[in-house]
Order: sequence, then C-alpha cells, then structure tokens
Amino acid sequence: MVQRKDGTIKITLWEGQAAMFAKKFSVGVSSVALAICGAGLVLPAYAQDAGATKASDAEATDESIIVTARRQALKDAISIKRDSNTIVDSVVADDAGQLPDNSVTEVLQRVSGVSISRFAGANGGNTAFQIEGSGITVRGLPFNSSMLNGRQVFSANGASSISWNEVTPELMAGVDVYKAARADLIEGGASLINLRTHVPFDFKDTQFNLTLGGSYGTQVKKNSPRISAMYSKRFDTGIGEIGVLWDLAFSRLYQQSSNLQVGAMFGEYAPTSVREDGLAFIPGSFNWNYNRSKRDRYGAYQAIQWKPSSNLTLTNTVFFSQYIDDSYGISGNLGKTPSATIAIMPVPGSPVEYDANGAFRKGTLAALATGKSVLFQNTTFGSGWLPSHYEIDCGATYGTPSSSVLWDWSANAGIDPSNPPAGWDGKILAQCTPPQHCTKPQR
Repeated sequence: MVQRKDGTIKITLWEGQAAMFAKKFSVGVSSVALAICGAGLVLPAYAQDAGATKASDAEATDESIIVTARRQALKDAISIKRDSNTIVDSVVADDAGQLPDNSVTEVLQRVSGVSISRFAGANGGNTAFQIEGSGITVRGLPFNSSMLNGRQVFSANGASSISWNEVTPELMAGVDVYKAARADLIEGGASLINLRTHVPFDFKDTQFNLTLGGSYGTQVKKNSPRISAMYSKRFDTGIGEIGVLWDLAFSRLYQQSSNLQVGAMFGEYAPTSVREDGLAFIPGSFNWNYNRSKRDRYGAYQAIQWKPSSNLTLTNTVFFSQYIDDSYGISGNLGKTPSATIAIMPVPGSPVEYDANGAFRKGTLAALATGKSVLFQNTTFGSGWLPSHYEIDCGATYGTPSSSVLWDWSANAGIDPSNPPAGWDGKILAQCTPPQHCTKPQR
C-alpha cells in the first residue's frame, strides 16, 4: 500500500492476498471494490457523508443473531448448572415437544453419573429387554426421588420415584438431575430428578408446534409413530395478563427382542479335548427369551397463568399420562450345575468342535454320567449299614444316561422289596431313577 502526494492510495494485491484482505475487511466492503484492488488499480479517497455513515451504523446495529434450537438448549443447560447452588445437570428441549430422545430414561442417560437398565425389574422396570430402557441409577444407586415442576410425584412401583417409562417426553421442557441435597428440596434417595414442563409465560408470542416422528423395527417389521402438538397464547385483559397452554402427545412403539444367553464355562474331563491335560470347557446352561410387545403412551397437559400485577403470577397446571403395554413372551432354560456324578458334556461319538483353548464351540450336549461312583448319590455299596437288598449301583460309566439314587426315608429298610410281607405299603427306601439323557427345559 502506497500513499501518493495527491492523496490517492495505491493498493496492489495478488490473488491470495486479496482473499485474505476480503476476510479481514469483509464488513462494509463491496466485492467490486475488492476486485478492483486485486487488479492493482488506483482508487481516489473520498470523504463519506455523515448521514450515510449513521445510516450504515444503524443497519449494522439492527442486525442481530438469534440463537435457537440445539445451541440454545445447550446454552440454557449450561446456565442452569452455572447458576445453581448445588450439583445439578440438565437436559433442555430444543423446542416444544423436542427432547433429544424418545423416552425420559434415554434422556437421563445423557447426564453424567446416570445410567439406565434395559432388564431391570425393580423400580418400575421390566425383566424383559426394553428398547427404551427402564429403571435408572444415579452414581450407582437405584432409589431416587422424582418431581414434576418442583412437586414430588411417584408411582405405585415399590420405590420413591415415578415409573420413568410412563412419562411422556413430548410434554417436557427439560429434565434436571440434582445430585446433592438442597434446603428447598425434599430429601430421600440418592438424588432428585425434576421434570419441567412449559408454561404460557415462557413464550412472548403465540406458539403452535406440531411434531411428527416415527421409527421402524427391523425385527418386528412395523412402523412406530409418534405425534405431539402444543398451543400457547397470551391475552392482555382488564384484570391482568392471562396465558393458556395446551399440549397433547401420543406415541406407539412396537418392539421385539430375542436373546440367547450362554452360562458359565466349567472345566471337565472329555476324551475329545484338544488340550494336553484332557480338560474341556463346557457351558453349564443355556437361557433363551423371546418377547414381543406393543406400547401406547398418551399424554395431556394444560397450564393457565394469570398475572394480575407485576409482582404476582398465579399458575395452574394439569398433567395426565397413561401407559398401556400389551406383550407376549416365552422363555426357557436348559442346563445343570455340574456335580461329581452328572455334568453337561458332548455326547460321545457325535461331532464336536473346540477353540484353541479347549472351549466348546459346536456340537451336541447332554447331561450324562461322569463315570464316578459317589456313595448315596449313584451307589449304595460300601455304606456298612444298609441291608444287602438295598445295595444298588445306578451306573457310573462315562457318557451314559445319568441315574441317581432316589431315597424315601419313610420306608422300612428291613423289608425286602423283592419279597415283601403281606400288607406292605409299597414304600422303597432306595431305588435308581430312570436314566436321563438331558435336563428338561423349563418354561
């Protein structure tokens, strides 16, 4: 840049320098002027009109950036945490009916120190797998208090908190998790969770929000819709300002879960083992579960506010939530804890596959005899006090159907079942159970 004696300024920029110049002085500089400067032309300097300067300053002042949606929600959550006098974390809705998840439990999962369970049967949960989650823990403790707009609420679930899967998230404006006690909060539990809803005076203008959404389950092969609508309006009347708000929500969820759980591996002798010590690691049990359900959740909310004076606001709210679940499930288990006489093992003579460590991978399993004779379990020989007619052996050959001694201590040991006297009651002190190849599945 060179200033000449006649008052003009010569600015010569290469292409890259022109781009940097544009970035630094983009406000109030036209693209045409930058192009001329980039070409290396000489421009005379003229004095600007004072009126034009004021007008341009006014236009710049009127331009403002309004932050909304997710960024505003994060800003509000940070403000709550910063301004609170106790340990609190918050999740704020982007807009009416737009919490970031489809259930309150999943919303709470976003807070540090909060975890949810998808199998919890306590605290309002269900033992079947739950897609949306059920039951929460804060800092590892499951019993927590719950509030709705600062007032304590709870469900008939044997705990001090509400059943979180019954709460309609579309009606919520935010969720606050208090991790420490405060004088104005009701004590009880490891923490306190406050669900907040909108009120009419939260909005300056008339609001109408309609939210539609849905999901598709690849297993259940059905669509799950959800819809919510909110209307809010403020009125200036002769008795003060009045605001009304109505919020309705409905969601339906089809879900299906199928799972198979393999029990603990037990080390046992197996002729087919790939290990030098002859051990194989065989699972002791198998559990399976199939669950299919349809969940409908209805929610309705009304809020009325009246502000008769600048220092007095009266608020009335009505909150309704209903949760209907129709489910069908089937489950079972197969297995047995190994003992000295019976264990789950690969069927002798059938194909079996192990990994490099000797753990079972593929084959046919059954509960069979281990080949060991254990007194009073599968044999009575060597007792020293039983009569000869009760000396029996139920078989102890490895891999054969298992059998054990069945005792009836109400029988008379002195009576020989093979030659009973007249009037014998038919009771036998010891006898072998029928051979069994596997354990009976339980439903």
